[in-house]
Amino acid sequence: AGFSASQPVARVRQSKARRDGRLRAAIIIRRVGPYHLARLEALHRHLGSGLSVIEVCRADATYAWDEVCRPADMRWSTLFEEEEKSRRTSALVSRIHDTLDREMPSAVAIPGWADPAALAALAWCLRRRVPAVIMSDSTEWDEPRRFLKEAVKRRIVAMASAGFVAGGPQRDYLAALGMTPERIATGYDVVDNNHFVASKERRTNPARLLRLGIAGPFFLVCGRFVEKKNHLRLIDAYARYRERAGSWAWPLLLIGDGPLRETIELRIQRHGLRHAIRLAGFVQYQELPRYYAAAGALVLASTTEQWGLVVNEAMAAGLPVLVSRHCGCFCDLVIEGHNGFGFDPFDIDAMAERMLTLAHGHVDRLRLGENSKRLIAGWTTQRFADGFLAAVGMATGSKAPRLSRLRGLTLGLFLRVRGAG
Repeated sequence: AGFSASQPVARVRQSKARRDGRLRAAIIIRRVGPYHLARLEALHRHLGSGLSVIEVCRADATYAWDEVCRPADMRWSTLFEEEEKSRRTSALVSRIHDTLDREMPSAVAIPGWADPAALAALAWCLRRRVPAVIMSDSTEWDEPRRFLKEAVKRRIVAMASAGFVAGGPQRDYLAALGMTPERIATGYDVVDNNHFVASKERRTNPARLLRLGIAGPFFLVCGRFVEKKNHLRLIDAYARYRERAGSWAWPLLLIGDGPLRETIELRIQRHGLRHAIRLAGFVQYQELPRYYAAAGALVLASTTEQWGLVVNEAMAAGLPVLVSRHCGCFCDLVIEGHNGFGFDPFDIDAMAERMLTLAHGHVDRLRLGENSKRLIAGWTTQRFADGFLAAVGMATGSKAPRLSRLRGLTLGLFLRVRGAG
């Protein structure tokens, strides 16, 4: 099984796309959420109708986001209404290829090297001799690396013409997989900072927090209730923090939901902390700024995290941040003692000590929060647009790889492994 190098190529349409002098870029996203939309709007301001957004599915089981309002003047294709149908390999390949044939972009930005939609689009790029840009926020250490899997990744990366990554560690990893460093642009993981900026007028507890029994500053945790977010160790650390802080201890507010909710509730109950730790459930994007505005600090305790966009959000809101050193954003966004502190996510005592220091030590939290704002000011949706365009420029400035028989077999095999048949 594989992709054939001998199938017809739309040469006339391809040459027309290059002759008319317009840059036509397609970007593939599994599901467009509010974070993606803010980036796409910034990119659309530069490319206009030259931007083609290809959304694989309209909804998924991972995030309970409200459906985004899609700009009427943006070229937008949604391939499947339901996530389950997008897992059927043959249907996915057919719709990806038909859509790209219709849009005929000068370059295609694909989401990583393992997503079936990315592999299907990469096969189309090789067959049409259209350069591909790999978008990634993976680091070398965000999960155990195995020789065979890394060898396959290197083959996939070799089929792309440029890379677009989140920050420094992500750039280093893509380079380690064989991408020439000069062909890697950064700026992939940003948020709409303006959406999260917290003014003095908004720094009041919303009614929702009062109903939860929270007043005054609190530690905010925002993330899915899954193992890698490390909620259980964080709760253990928070219990030790409270033992040391006594009556001065801040509450802890957990935003999110997921398969570990019951386990998290049991851990809270075991420590006798139901009065101090509150669960707000899933909070929609439009409501998030209220929680950031009322918080005293953000805590992200993940044992592994490709980036950690909640850190961008909290910094834009002017919060100090406590961030696990295992998060991909740590090297780029956190300066020890300047806008927050890092910690080992497996060291419960270290987490407790960081919370104690930030909330009750000789620390100027307002200064740390202002430093957060200044640091994140350069990480805007414009940074995303600039990086994307730089990566596409590097890709289109070189000769795109050809779909050889070996490459077709490699892509076909890996797609069948990643897909559902």
